[in-house]
Amino acid sequence: MKPANVHFIALSLALALLAGASDVMAERIETPGISESSWDFELYIDFWFPAAPATIIVDGDEIPEIPESVRNIYRALNFASMARFRAQKGPLGLFLNNIYYNGTWKTFLDVDGTDIRYNLNEKVFLTDFGAAYEIGRWDIGKNGKSREITLEPFVGARYFIDNITQEYGYNQNEVFLPITTHTQVETFAPIAGLQSRAQLSNDWDVLFTGLYGGFNMNKMKKTSQFDVYFEYNFNWGKTKDKSAKAYLGYRYLDLEYIKDVVSLEITVKGPIVGVGFLF
Repeated sequence: MKPANVHFIALSLALALLAGASDVMAERIETPGISESSWDFELYIDFWFPAAPATIIVDGDEIPEIPESVRNIYRALNFASMARFRAQKGPLGLFLNNIYYNGTWKTFLDVDGTDIRYNLNEKVFLTDFGAAYEIGRWDIGKNGKSREITLEPFVGARYFIDNITQEYGYNQNEVFLPITTHTQVETFAPIAGLQSRAQLSNDWDVLFTGLYGGFNMNKMKKTSQFDVYFEYNFNWGKTKDKSAKAYLGYRYLDLEYIKDVVSLEITVKGPIVGVGFLF
């Protein structure tokens, strides 16, 4: 079983046990319903620094493992940036999360004793959208200190598009002869997951998110993801209390796509930093 599946199952079990035991172990907090609440909005801007060993098989040919590091990302100007938007009305939340990645990897391959220049460029756009519903909020604080924890399942869909350009350079009579191939992968499939936020102090929260999807629909065999963020809440401008967040976290994401002779398996993991605004 892959690590992402273990993470998601463990998170699901932990959150399910938390939901079942919370009413016994902690005081449930009554919150306004959908009709009693006004809309609130959140905007997050993230920067992801992934180290991404990936196995890519295109038209039956396997591309060598691609070890990407923070150093390689800076060297080749590779990056993964994210923008997340959320609209909240009481327990109901609507979300739109986007990831864009542009990476280049260059090396030399040994083919029958001959060095072949090899370049790979990959441009990825991934977006998740859907709805979440907070099923409970509890106070787990002690000695008169309020410490809230929430539990929120969500459902939605994941759209993924990956443009892979490979260039092989052969030297013939000291003339560089490039051979270029281009493959585009595009898929769309449902996702489902759980999210929980726990208040560590008046200023600090920790957020856990796990999802699973694909379900062999539209050529997406499966996709899974596990996130953890430590968030610091602060004020910005002359707005409501705790109206911004700065956070540091970690994300693990994998996706498997199979269509005819094209098979794509990606595992991406690494730290995230970002800032969010609530209005």
